[in-house]
Amino acid sequence: MEESGFPEVSEEEAQQIPYPYVYVNDNGSFRELTKEDKEYLQEKFHPADGGRPYVKQRYKSKTPTGSIGGFCKRIKIPKGLTAGDIPKLKKWWQLW
Repeated sequence: MEESGFPEVSEEEAQQIPYPYVYVNDNGSFRELTKEDKEYLQEKFHPADGGRPYVKQRYKSKTPTGSIGGFCKRIKIPKGLTAGDIPKLKKWWQLW
């Protein structure tokens, strides 16, 4: 992280309820963000840092890898879609 970088979500935006960003799943549904997701979007990154979050411009936009999944502004989600559950964190022994 570089101190002179920029976050995707400003401190002001981060205080909004509901949170202004969601995560679009690969199947087209979406979910609310985890605490870790929010921290990642609020972290400062240099604009040329390849590790910075990718935020889709539109709901149907594809990521650089060709997936529909990714962070998206809540206002870009089509009306009528409801949020899915936040995935539960797995214990270390459940990862294999």
